[in-house]
Amino acid sequence: MLSLTFSFFLIELIFGYVTNSLALIGDSYHMLSDVVALVVGITSVRVSQYGIAVYGIQLCIDGLASLYGNVVSCVCTSILVVLKLHCFDTVVKLLYNPFYDKSSTDQTSGV
Repeated sequence: MLSLTFSFFLIELIFGYVTNSLALIGDSYHMLSDVVALVVGITSVRVSQYGIAVYGIQLCIDGLASLYGNVVSCVCTSILVVLKLHCFDTVVKLLYNPFYDKSSTDQTSGV
């Protein structure tokens, strides 16, 4: 499931940039958040299955696994918000200048 989701992320990102489609680029960032959520979930489940013995006392690290999951989710969510703001900035530029071409440095007048 993880590899399938990641491959869809790459395909959407590549074709989004090739076709200049903000919808595909935005959806690829959403797929990236799904990939991160899957990785955090799998890692947290695997880590929480182990215990640590400290001075003869068996400690369960469920709390540490959930803390890890929360911290990584917050960091990744912050990164994805920045990526979404980049898409929003491009949309605003397109609204004010419909002939905006992000691949060229000069702006055409549309005439």
